[in-house]
Amino acid sequence: MPAGNQIEIKSDIPYLGPERVEKLDVYLPPAKFPRPRAAVIFIHGGGWSGGSKSDERSKEFCNALAENGYVAVSIDYLLNKARKDAEGRTHFDAVAWPQNFLDCKTAVRFLRKNAGDFGIDPDRIAIMGASAGAHLALLVAATEDSDQWNKGGLYPEQSNDIRAVIEFYGRHDVTVDRRPHFAGSTEEETEANVIAASPATHLTSKMPPVLAVQGDADDIVPVSYGRRLVAQLAELGVPHEYIEIPGAKHAFGLTPPEQDLRPAVLAFLARYLGQDLPAKKRPD
Repeated sequence: MPAGNQIEIKSDIPYLGPERVEKLDVYLPPAKFPRPRAAVIFIHGGGWSGGSKSDERSKEFCNALAENGYVAVSIDYLLNKARKDAEGRTHFDAVAWPQNFLDCKTAVRFLRKNAGDFGIDPDRIAIMGASAGAHLALLVAATEDSDQWNKGGLYPEQSNDIRAVIEFYGRHDVTVDRRPHFAGSTEEETEANVIAASPATHLTSKMPPVLAVQGDADDIVPVSYGRRLVAQLAELGVPHEYIEIPGAKHAFGLTPPEQDLRPAVLAFLARYLGQDLPAKKRPD
């Protein structure tokens, strides 16, 4: 149990079965925040080929969430095996789709199954991601009611429901310029994969509320992706908020030079998950 003002981190918890090396870390808020608490699953970026649950960006997001009373859960998931040739071109020796996506859905069910152990309210779970992780976070939320994508896997008795989504500079459509990351053995299979892997394919009016954050100087995920996502959400009537940061490029955290994003992120979570306030200190 963490002390009154300290975060406790439980590292390298297996959630995918004994044959898998990918683990998750749980950031428990200070003890002054009453249990059960809302939880936020964080999915790291890295182009579906790199990144880690314990990289500096993941730690930044998760520590900020835990400091404010949310149980933050940072996950590793199956990655593509990529290499660069002498000319700097990327080649994929193994493609993780759809297992990378299914790993993220398993994390939701694992957290719900073990909610009591971590002091979590199983009805208040959100998902958050950056870059490739944002793509996966959107996909997990958009398919929470999908019979196709929710059958099988571990903990099938648990719900895949998500209460809210926060995505930082993610792609909601991978059908155009990220096809090799989802390649199949034939062009027909690749086409089916990129359609299935695009959150845009699955968005409906039942999509949980979304906070989308995008820099207008992003040269990895152009700002048009953020704008198209919120346009689709608006057309469907999905509650959403959009923050577009002038001058911001790719891969910023919660405090880019242009804007402190912590107030907006915390306000969004409080609106849709509720806010667990610290217990008042008892008078002597």
